[in-house]
This record gives sequence, C-alpha cells and structure tokens, in this order.
Amino acid sequence: MMKEELENFISDIINKLATATDEETIKEIVMTGWRKARKKVPHPNTFARQVRTPLRKAIENAFPCRSIEEPKPEGYYQTKAGKNKDSRWEHLALWFATTNEDRWSVTGDEARAKYWNNLPPLPEKPVETQVEQPPSAQAPQEEQTQPTTLKLQNMTLEQLELDTETQQVVTDALNHSGMSLFDFIKQACKVYAKTIEGKAKQFDDDLSAVPTEKLLNVSQVVDGKEVRSKYFTHPKRAEELTKRAIAAIARHNINAPEKSQRWMITQTALQALTGSRPATIKKLLEQYKPMIDDHNHKYELNPYDNRKGSDRKIENEVDLVALVPDGLD
Repeated sequence: MMKEELENFISDIINKLATATDEETIKEIVMTGWRKARKKVPHPNTFARQVRTPLRKAIENAFPCRSIEEPKPEGYYQTKAGKNKDSRWEHLALWFATTNEDRWSVTGDEARAKYWNNLPPLPEKPVETQVEQPPSAQAPQEEQTQPTTLKLQNMTLEQLELDTETQQVVTDALNHSGMSLFDFIKQACKVYAKTIEGKAKQFDDDLSAVPTEKLLNVSQVVDGKEVRSKYFTHPKRAEELTKRAIAAIARHNINAPEKSQRWMITQTALQALTGSRPATIKKLLEQYKPMIDDHNHKYELNPYDNRKGSDRKIENEVDLVALVPDGLD
C-alpha cells in the first residue's frame, strides 16, 4: 500500500468515526476498512507495520484516552490494558483495530469484562530443583563445558530477540542497505547515540522567548520543498506549547461575556490547540491541577460545556498565537 493510499485509507476511517457514537457503527467502520486493507496487504508482518500501527496511532490522536474520573464519553469503553497503564476511557475503534480476531466478536461492556476475566493466566516459570549428586557422579571440574563467548561479528538477527514487527523492519533495511548485520548494528548505535546526545543538550534550552507561532509552525516551504525547523523534534516543545494553551484558554474565558462562549480546560481541549501527545498533556494537567480546578470551578465549567456541536471547535475560537504570543509572561 503506497503512502498516499494509506493516508487516504486512514483519513477515511477517522472521518467516518468522527460522527459515530454507537458500538455497532464503530465496529462496522473499522472492520470494513480493515478487510479491504488486508486484501491489499496480505502478509501479517507487513500489515502490522504498514497498516495496523499507523491506524491505531491515528485513532489515538483523533480520539485520545479520557480520564476515568470524567463521565463516560460516547463511543468509549473502560480499560486498563497495557503495561503500567491506569484505568481509562479508550475509544471503541481501538478494541476492533487489532489482529487478535477473538476480540472482533466481543461487543458490549459486559462481554468485554467476561473476555478479560476468561483469559488464561500467564504460565509461571517452573522452579528448578537442583539435586545434589554424590561426589563420584560429579563431572571433573576441568571437563565442564565453558560458556561460548558471543561476538557481535557472529550474531544473527534472531539472537537479538526483536519483536516480529521490528525484526521485519530491520530485515527490510538490511536488504535495502546491503550492509552486514555487524556493520548495521554499529552504524545504528552511532546514529542513535548522537540523537540521544543532541536531545540531552536540548533539555537545557529555554523556549519561553520563542514566539508561539514558531513553535506551532515547525515547517515551511522553501523552493518547493518542506523544510522543518529545529523545533520540530525539540523535547521541550510540547510541554511549552501545552503551558501556553492553558494560559490561552484561561484568558479567553476571562474575556468571554457568556458561559456558552467559555471552554473548560481539559486534556482534549489542550490537545486540539497544540497537537501534543496525551501523555505530555496529562503530566502538566497533574502539575497545574489546583490552578486548573479553581479556574474551571470559578466559571462553573464541566466537560459537557465543550460539546458545542460539530460546527464549533476550540481551535477556531481560542487564538493561541494572539492570546499567548510567547512564554515570557
């Protein structure tokens, strides 16, 4: 599946899901698109990498998880699946966008609860009992087999114990590059080390003086080509934008003459203004919780106040650049 075709495929599903709230419709949208994509990308590993992963990411970005403390949103279900993840509301499309076909026939909160409860427990690692042998039966010390030293030059891809998707990506990259696994690993370590070192230095940067417009518009067209600015992958960009978005909503609400024109400060609202990841926004919401709670309480705002109809969106009413041009104040 070509890049443009994949983007159109994902965009079509997201657009259809935007107006779907009942589980039957959401399931039909996801499963119809899923089956069409499987016909074009039949290989399981390739499908997982090229279709499943970007589709799930797109769904998560378009319909981010909600705090379990909020009322249950339409089209969501409760889950705590995932390593080190708390209970949360997750969009139903993610329940069906999976290669685990057993889940496709499970619908309804009660059926999902039974599904999780009926999963077999993970097998426990057997405890090895060491039986002491009599001295006569023990092998002489000098005859014991010495462990073989594994050298990078002799390693195979299987010995790296990668997950299926990553192994397929590395295999494809090796075929395209013509490099040996030994040279590939050395080069990958070098590139990744430089990336981490560069990001570590960026954590010392102070972005408060950078105009909001620059942080939002991280790319521009030069000579017909898209050129990304240095802020595109800056590790503090999302945090800085989220702080400014909190201030922008607060200022908008102060100037709004009526409650119907105000917006509650929520994770969803901040993501719409900044495009930041839910995890980043959630962290800052916890950090500024007392201030945010006081503001929302002052104007008697609740999550339902942000559902103003499909024709009204917060990014069209709260001008982040105008309200908070930089982070100096």
